[in-house]
Amino acid sequence: MNNPAGSSRRRGRPRTGVRESVLATASALLDESGAAGFTTKAVAARAGVAESSIFYHFGDRLGLLQEVIFAEVGGYKQLIDSLMVDPEPPDLEVGLRRVLDYLEDYFERLLPGMTTLQADPQTLAAFRDRSQELDLGPHRAVGLLRDYLRSERAAGRVAADADLLVVATFAVGSALQRAQLRRFGGRARSLPSNGQLTRQLVRLLS
Repeated sequence: MNNPAGSSRRRGRPRTGVRESVLATASALLDESGAAGFTTKAVAARAGVAESSIFYHFGDRLGLLQEVIFAEVGGYKQLIDSLMVDPEPPDLEVGLRRVLDYLEDYFERLLPGMTTLQADPQTLAAFRDRSQELDLGPHRAVGLLRDYLRSERAAGRVAADADLLVVATFAVGSALQRAQLRRFGGRARSLPSNGQLTRQLVRLLS
């Protein structure tokens, strides 16, 4: 039987690739427009999908925002895992430099989403609740880096009495501060470079 006029749109599951397309579009829109332009309707229109597809994949606007913010956590974990399982790992200074460079870029991409949350206290509160349920947040970045440092200690490249949590927290915080200056102030050069920071971290770990 022929479809009646106006009913040619498929029903059921959205087509393959919609989720990835929506995430990429949402990230770009958030970067360009901030909180004001970040709506499910605007994202759907720009991605060329039905708004219902966003609800299908992400639940609501907050779910989409959360996915955008944490989309690259997997990439960070892959970096840490690769450093830990490499049969010929780089020396500690090189490994830490890779981590700092990655985190700085990641946080810079993350900041528009975090700014959007700060602009809406109700959304921020809901985001905090969901993040706690899923165990997501900056502590994950610190914890993964500490895992890497523990593996370096086990290999004899980090001192037994070094405070790994303090070093990991300092490293993640430094990356965030440099990212904030790059994004909002353009004066990251006024801070120590990642190379300088890495050398000091190695001294703390020796």
